[in-house]
Amino acid sequence: MKICVAGQGAFGQKHLDALKRIADVEVTSLVGGNQDATAEVAKKYGIPHYTGELSEGIKRADAVILTTPTKLHFRQGEQVMRAGKHVLVEIPITDSAEEAEQLVRIAKDTGVVAMGENYRHQATHEVPDTINAVLEYPEGFVVNLSSTFNNQSSAESGLRARSPSPAPRTRRCR
Repeated sequence: MKICVAGQGAFGQKHLDALKRIADVEVTSLVGGNQDATAEVAKKYGIPHYTGELSEGIKRADAVILTTPTKLHFRQGEQVMRAGKHVLVEIPITDSAEEAEQLVRIAKDTGVVAMGENYRHQATHEVPDTINAVLEYPEGFVVNLSSTFNNQSSAESGLRARSPSPAPRTRRCR
């Protein structure tokens, strides 16, 4: 599978570390806001293409991982899904329940696989409302909810967030 990672920062690099350990996955593009930093990260991970334009990365991939600032998640998530590509949206999915509901509808309409994750107790976002909005839909996002995470990296934990207590709840909305 060809993957585009959007976001060259710490979260993007955690995903890149994990992706390099998965057979049959090729990171084909890195999208970032700071082109010098994006070029440096692309070189570090051997990524053949980097850009500041998400549309350029989308063209080269089957799926996109969004590790960009939360305020961009809705617009970018919609852009990826409308292009017919699968998407994983880093925490939190969006800043509002309304945007999360819209992304769920877009995932349903486009038929792509869309995954998102939220902390249950993140005071800076409308997380309880966002979580409830996403879970109420019969189709759309794959949502992994957890209140705390241990210190394992994504690669060490097999690309699944882990929680010592309570156990993560995962629900695939069909």
